[in-house]
Amino acid sequence: WALLHAAFRDASASKNRALRVLKDYPTSHVMAPDRGTGKAKQYVYPNEFLKLARCEEVPLRWRRLAALAIYSSARAAELEALAWEDVDLERGVMHIHRSTRRYTRELKKTKTGETRRFGIEPTLLPLLTAMHGETGGRGRVLASTPMPNKCELANGLRLWLAVAGVDRDELFANDATRKWMTFHDLRATGLTWMAVRGDDAPRIKQRAGHACFATTERYVREADAIGRGFGDVFPALPAAILASGRVVQRCA
Repeated sequence: WALLHAAFRDASASKNRALRVLKDYPTSHVMAPDRGTGKAKQYVYPNEFLKLARCEEVPLRWRRLAALAIYSSARAAELEALAWEDVDLERGVMHIHRSTRRYTRELKKTKTGETRRFGIEPTLLPLLTAMHGETGGRGRVLASTPMPNKCELANGLRLWLAVAGVDRDELFANDATRKWMTFHDLRATGLTWMAVRGDDAPRIKQRAGHACFATTERYVREADAIGRGFGDVFPALPAAILASGRVVQRCA
């Protein structure tokens, strides 16, 4: 529906006049289809993330990717495009202004077209510093921690959560009212953690790059509902995730 509606709209009112081939677009007064029952988004608790981060049986790149996704709240495509020139380790600032295309992995604008700078979580700085040393601070941040194929992200994350002993039913349920955990939900995890910590909505919106406050408010409402007993958010990363060599650590 969205593609069809946009195509008709552009064919009649595009800023590029060469695309205008219709006087009116047929869907201008047609209501969009019902979305159906909304499914609850998933997120991991801090203690669940630490189980994943400490588990030596989980590949190091997956543990690092999970940490980067949660602690930066960046989209997977934004992380893949992130270059060291966008990360100011001295001042603790990250600049998100590009992403990659789904299949070609070419650089493009972010999903919403929004660019944003925000302070790096202090507990993420040791990991970024370690990765900076591994790459010499040149090129992409993920040069030493390649992003898996987009089609593998969700299945891979659930696999390694299970291997680490993170087996909460909600993370793996996929039914009429719940959806299972995906890699994109790590971004939602970080935003939820910010809301639980008490960060105000403008700060969360800036970190996320949301186009409107309505999206941000969902995380604030969720945090109000489940904040008690949630655990300490953005905990210090374990040493096993910082070293590039093998560190023996049994899964809990």
